[in-house]
Amino acid sequence: MNRLYIVEGLPCTGKSTMSEYISKLILKNHSKVVFVDEGTCNHPADYEFHAYVEECEESAFTDEEMALIKKYGEPKSDGFVVSLADFSGELFDKLLKYKIYDSLPWEIEKPLMLDKWREFVNNADKDTIYVFNCVLLQNPMCETMMRFNMSEEESYAYINDIVKIIEPLNPCVVYLKNDDIAQSVMKASEEREGWLDAVMSYHTNGGYGISINAKGFEGYITCLKERQRRELSILNKLPVMSVVVDNPQRDYSKAYSYINELVECKMQITDFNDLSNKSCWIEKIRECDWAAAKLLASFMSENRFDEVLDGRLLIMSDCEKLVSFCTLTKRDCIDDDTLYPWIGFVYTSPEYRGNRYSGRLIDYACLLAKKQGARKVYIATDHVGLYEKYGFSYLENRIDIYNDDSRIYYKSL
Repeated sequence: MNRLYIVEGLPCTGKSTMSEYISKLILKNHSKVVFVDEGTCNHPADYEFHAYVEECEESAFTDEEMALIKKYGEPKSDGFVVSLADFSGELFDKLLKYKIYDSLPWEIEKPLMLDKWREFVNNADKDTIYVFNCVLLQNPMCETMMRFNMSEEESYAYINDIVKIIEPLNPCVVYLKNDDIAQSVMKASEEREGWLDAVMSYHTNGGYGISINAKGFEGYITCLKERQRRELSILNKLPVMSVVVDNPQRDYSKAYSYINELVECKMQITDFNDLSNKSCWIEKIRECDWAAAKLLASFMSENRFDEVLDGRLLIMSDCEKLVSFCTLTKRDCIDDDTLYPWIGFVYTSPEYRGNRYSGRLIDYACLLAKKQGARKVYIATDHVGLYEKYGFSYLENRIDIYNDDSRIYYKSL
């Protein structure tokens, strides 16, 4: 079960609306959901509107001011984190110099932010599902790319550190891709007085904007286009479950339908080794109307799975019903030790076909392979036009160990 959903995308793509929609959708079947929108002063995983005052900076404040900072602040090893929402007047103005976003040097900001993510994961309620707006990609990219002009690789390294921390929550990232960036920004600016001037200034005067000589509205849009390109590239490389919703602003009903399918799916994916009553599941596989399923069942019942294939068997179930299964293994029907891992034995029970369950299982297998450090996964098949739908590309034909002509496909992770 996904215990954390994070909605990402550029400004004006409907992230807040989609995040709230997902939280309400989850509430239909789950009693405890926490929705945290952008701009929350006390975010459980982010310091969006906070300052950090190190002990070495205490001399910049009066004794009375430091007393207030310590009273309202969160003590850290070398200072205090304070919510700027707790202050006003002269002290607020002084604290702005120490704002974590926008002001602190990266070598101080980075460990603070990673510790905040660790704190969130450690304190997350095991019975609660969390829905966040834009803290995994947008905020880190605004800092690493827009403010500090870091490379895509440097941004990826930092965001991947966050993904490693949140892995216990089995997160799912929903990215809202927008090909109508300028139009969306102009439409939003009509409803947000003063907003456009502020964001244009932030982007064009930041490290990246200066590096490309970005000016005015066109410069701002150029920055956003490159940020979206990098975010999608980074997301594709991250070992995290993710879906990309293309241009939801063009057809929200279609986008919501897609999200309904994602969130409301009650099918469970389980590693065979984690199942109880393994012999029962072996028999369910053996009863499938496919010769390869019967072969797989014999490998399992005779304890030869690891000897022959070396990997894992993934089962998608609907309570006690077998929905779909596939393998993720080091070996398959192609005798070549340089190609691995392989996704194989992909099958969906007849009553469940037409719902893209195999695609979800394949996506899950790809995610596991990525977490294990694989750069590519392979499939050997006689199908043409099937696995292309799941992002696979044709590599070549080879004769397999059964002396059949097999088409080899691969997918870069």
